Order: sequence, then C-alpha cells, then structure tokens
Amino acid sequence: MEKLMMRDAFKDDYITRQAGERLRKVIAEKIRRKEGIHLDFRQLLIGSTSFFDEAIAKLAEEGLTPKDFNDW
Repeated sequence: MEKLMMRDAFKDDYITRQAGERLRKVIAEKIRRKEGIHLDFRQLLIGSTSFFDEAIAKLAEEGLTPKDFNDW
C-alpha cells in the first residue's frame, strides 16, 4: 500500500480545486488498479473545503463506490 504524505505531495497547493482534482485522479487511478493508498494528512492544515470537494466528494463521479474507497 502506498502512503501518500499530503504535506509533501501538495506542498505548493493544498487549497484550490485544481489541487483537489489532482488528488482525486491519484486516488481513482490507484483504486482502479486495485492498489491500496493511505492518505497521511499529518502536519498539514487544509485551508479550503474546495480541495476536499474536488478530491473526496467527487470520487463518485469517477464511478467509484464507497466500498471501493474503503477496500483500497
């Protein structure tokens, strides 16, 4: 299972919708490949719900189910 250190991966942008979209694509691709991913938010303060809206809330638009998300 890959551990994605959010602080490092999104050090330049953890606020915008564009950054959230980038994260969503990473998550969706990992799940499609049946590869586990662990999102580690330690030492990172998210300054915008737009980031989460694009990254997490829109996973259903990728055709993924809550079960897929929980499994991987």
